[in-house]
Amino acid sequence: MRANVPFETACKNFEEDLVLYYYGETSDAERLPIEQHLLACQSCRSFVDDLRRLLPQIAKSEELPQSFWDTYYRETV
Repeated sequence: MRANVPFETACKNFEEDLVLYYYGETSDAERLPIEQHLLACQSCRSFVDDLRRLLPQIAKSEELPQSFWDTYYRETV
């Protein structure tokens, strides 16, 4: 039932690495094998494309009014 799955499925042994790769949380040594795998694997490329397309929409930050920051500052101090 693919219609209910929001993301393309990635290779299980690369899925976590691909998320870290998307967020830029991989070292140069970790990034090279991921990028080599992406060259050969359409599913993982689609997974990363889905991350790029969907995560910014899902994780939009809400613009908070100045009154929130004023209250936050008072309560923090």
